[in-house]
Amino acid sequence: MHVQTRRHSALMLLLVPIFAIGSSALVAGTAASAGATAKKAINPTVKICEVAPGAFRFALNGSVVSFKGSCGVFTAKIGVNHVSEVSAPAMYRSVSSISVSPATAKVSSSLKTATVAVRLAAGKSATVKFANSKLVVVVPSPTPVSPTPSSPPVSNPDPSSPPPSSPPVSNPDPVSTSTGTGYIEVCKSAADAFVEGSFSFTITAGSTSLGTYSVAVGSCTGAITAPAGTVTVTEAAEGPGYSLVSVTAAPTTALGTVNLATQTANFTVTAGYETTGDFTNATNVNLIKVCKVLTNNEGSLAGTEFYFDVSWVFTPANGATPITWTGGEVGVVAVAAPGQACTVVTNSAFYKPAFNTSWWPLGIPVGAVVTVNEALPSNPNTPPYVQVTGASVVPSTFDAGSSGTTALVSVPPVADGYADAVFTNEPMGYVEVCKQFIGPYEPLTMSGSYNEYNSASFTVNGGAPFTLQGGTCSAPIEVPAGTATITENLGVNPNFYLDNVTATNVLALPGSELQSGSAVNPAVVGVPYGSPGDETLVTFYDEVDGTAWKICANETSSDVNLAGQTVYFTWMGADSVPTVDPNVYSDGGIFPSITFPATYTGDGAYCTGVFYGPPVVDPMGNTYSLKIKEFHVTGSGVYVTAISYLGNGSATAPAPTLPAIPAWITVTAGAGMNTVTFTNGSEG
Repeated sequence: MHVQTRRHSALMLLLVPIFAIGSSALVAGTAASAGATAKKAINPTVKICEVAPGAFRFALNGSVVSFKGSCGVFTAKIGVNHVSEVSAPAMYRSVSSISVSPATAKVSSSLKTATVAVRLAAGKSATVKFANSKLVVVVPSPTPVSPTPSSPPVSNPDPSSPPPSSPPVSNPDPVSTSTGTGYIEVCKSAADAFVEGSFSFTITAGSTSLGTYSVAVGSCTGAITAPAGTVTVTEAAEGPGYSLVSVTAAPTTALGTVNLATQTANFTVTAGYETTGDFTNATNVNLIKVCKVLTNNEGSLAGTEFYFDVSWVFTPANGATPITWTGGEVGVVAVAAPGQACTVVTNSAFYKPAFNTSWWPLGIPVGAVVTVNEALPSNPNTPPYVQVTGASVVPSTFDAGSSGTTALVSVPPVADGYADAVFTNEPMGYVEVCKQFIGPYEPLTMSGSYNEYNSASFTVNGGAPFTLQGGTCSAPIEVPAGTATITENLGVNPNFYLDNVTATNVLALPGSELQSGSAVNPAVVGVPYGSPGDETLVTFYDEVDGTAWKICANETSSDVNLAGQTVYFTWMGADSVPTVDPNVYSDGGIFPSITFPATYTGDGAYCTGVFYGPPVVDPMGNTYSLKIKEFHVTGSGVYVTAISYLGNGSATAPAPTLPAIPAWITVTAGAGMNTVTFTNGSEG
């Protein structure tokens, strides 16, 4: 599990002085590591002494040391050494003084943290003497519990069922009385550092209540007058966070039956003497997991480690101040989609202790709310261009209000197993959308003058629409890697049609090309995982709608006698169009004509071939108008009697007044086919 030491150095300075005895304890004279014999001549030494009687333990530079008798000598290091008292007998938990000899070796000391710093040169030595005063209150030293390697290190039994050694009833001892009175005193001790606050106790002698008392951790009630004989003390339930794990008595022979499940113990009070009962509670702890899921395998992120910031808050049910731990970090190595990878979170995510002891349980208090956030993009080790698309808790029973990219986990009881904070990540890439408007006959590689006056609207993957001026591109747009769907709203430009779409990628990676054809809207394009420098560039080419034309002629009846005759027409720009491009359409230079067959008997219209006129609009959006004229018929006595128009444009009334020849009609060009039909008849 990854732990960033820089985040926890400050926390460690606070934790070291109160660490209890652990498996790494050293016996006096054995603190030097293997191979240190050759260095004894230059290594300094420190002599640690304790004035008060009893078994004390100390930490030298983070390693637990112990000794028999009043003093022990240990190998130190050149420079500043830290000595802390980490365990003391119940009656001597208060450090009253710390002295250093020679005094010049002392750097600093703190009675509050039971720590002293001494500076030693090569070959030098110093003596550190701790003096502990006898306390009025009794707080016995907790017995360390080392977690079993093969199972989650949960230190406390499930309070819902008594241990096998507990009697099946709460108080089987017969109530005994004797002449006179003595005293009962109840103390509260903690088996670990998370046990805080005050605990409620009820004391009875037979059917007589001796009262209910609230006792803070590390404190005692004081002497309570009680009749000599059997006295029963019951600790009230304190919610799922804590469990009673042991009861002791002073004198030890005064302890009767103990039922940890009902949190009840019997004590014998002797007339004229005091009996002390010490109730020790431990924190019920469990573990959680942080899990990682990839939505797909773009970017080959399998095998990459993702990091998560973890913190938790535990609010004891007995009303103690909430305990908050922050600054933890865990890493999860992702596996290929659709697999899921998880890392178990313990308190080692919050600090890196020099040794593990039961004083700091390897777990998180049951009922604590754990906040987990994926470290994106603040952590420099986290893969870039990856987006958190979901955070959830499994089972959902233990979801404490997760939302968006934050998972909130309520730590379940051991009996309910672990809860998982599951984070889903999506590899991301970038697309850039470009727009080109094309005039008639302009190649796609050219930017036509139509760009200046026209724009188009787009959406990417159904997101918010955005507008692009012709001849411009969008900024890089972050999208999930794989494919992206880009849609052009063609309704914005009714006089244009989609001519072509291209998609290119500088990496030339497979899948970066256009996925859905060259002129399909919406366009589906491949998007590789990576930065804006690896983006897919998508260009939409819209060409202005063109116009096509046919001119037709027929006759009202066979007596007009168009059989074998030729009818001539002209088409040109209307007077309202001052400039007409002769390369686009005729301005009188081309004269379409229709020659009727000799067998024609007025049985329908005959038309010219299709010819192409101007675009629907010019670059500024102005429409084009054309004057279509029938000006000559080879036969005599033939006149235009009617002119009609079919198409997407519009036409004016014929001119001059019909019948007449020549005669014409002015048409505002419409996209697609424009058909003008001249009907011929005789003047009379």
